[in-house]
Amino acid sequence: MRIEPFRPLVFRDIGSAVTSPPFDTISPEQERQLKSNPHNISHLTLPGPDGPGESARLLREWIREGVLVRMASDAVIVLQQSFRMGHERISRTGVICNVEVFPDRGDIIPHERTFEWAVQERLRVMEATGSHLEPIFLTVQNRNLERVLRRAMQASDPREFEEPIGVMNSVHFVTDADMIREIQETLKHDRAVVADGHHRLEATRRLAARAGTGCGSFWSRVMAYVTTIYDRGLLISGIHRVIVDAGPFSQYRKRMSDFFRMGTEGSVQRQDIMYVYDGQFHSLEPTPAALQIIESLGRQATPIELLSQVIMKRVLSIDEERQPGAVRYTHDLSAAISSVDSKRASFSIIMPPWNKEQFMAVVSSGHLLPQKSTYFYPKIPSGIAINGPQEADTLRCGLP
Repeated sequence: MRIEPFRPLVFRDIGSAVTSPPFDTISPEQERQLKSNPHNISHLTLPGPDGPGESARLLREWIREGVLVRMASDAVIVLQQSFRMGHERISRTGVICNVEVFPDRGDIIPHERTFEWAVQERLRVMEATGSHLEPIFLTVQNRNLERVLRRAMQASDPREFEEPIGVMNSVHFVTDADMIREIQETLKHDRAVVADGHHRLEATRRLAARAGTGCGSFWSRVMAYVTTIYDRGLLISGIHRVIVDAGPFSQYRKRMSDFFRMGTEGSVQRQDIMYVYDGQFHSLEPTPAALQIIESLGRQATPIELLSQVIMKRVLSIDEERQPGAVRYTHDLSAAISSVDSKRASFSIIMPPWNKEQFMAVVSSGHLLPQKSTYFYPKIPSGIAINGPQEADTLRCGLP
């Protein structure tokens, strides 16, 4: 994997007031709260009624007013995040840098299929602003990366801020050329799996393919956060499906029992199987019939494949075209439950967390998982840095 430093645009005052969660994890209520600050990054990543042109206008304005300033030298950004898990506080360390993604050499591996409408939406925002507004999230199988990044952190004073969800972010801008080269050497033989940012990655590659000589070098790289799968602070949960206006679950029980052994429990008891919640928790253990369907497709019988190929297609008859209106997504178990209890949904399908070794084995086999298969935590806040074109390239690379 080829990584490079870049000269980022950064908020003069980095903190929770100007940063936000990634654009595709923000609820409408969160968006209203974030945008109550006139300089929050969500004004750029989630443009209002005027569309991406408004993002471009605001970006120009913030640069002109000094809200955003460009660093004087090239840098990589080491980000350490700490958070509480149970009674313990743990941390994760990664690096924000430029990663070459075009031409595709096979060293950046997507793990989920994309929605075309979502790719087009991100492409329009990126093209209008001529910028990578927030990093994609990559993970590698590298046991040395954390050690090297912790040493890099010692060379700079951190800028720190805490997110409302309780994650403390310690941001280190690393400009030392020798340290940057050591990070590059540490990662040069790695293949990275895309954790988050599949639609932004695909949009970047499309922009690079059509850019020509004027912007090819800019769009051939994407701003990315890179961490190791072995970091204890990297968590991967499933994403629950909230099924809307499908009628009571009782009408699907007979069909579901053709593919799953079902039990009724008071709560989620196991971390390796799916559950249906309709006021009660119904455990789902796949039968040979379900496993045979997955085997016939040449895939591993993970919960997400059983969900996609058996429950969604054969039991509920919900295909990809119907999903945007029929299915909502959440990684929050309490939200999946409350949607049902408040009668805002018919029932929810509760997904188990991922085993990290199983995840890497599945992805490394070359199979793309269905959309919304994984939820990596903690997320990388948007607004730590923006990778925008240098002034000389501004007009050619999209920013009016």
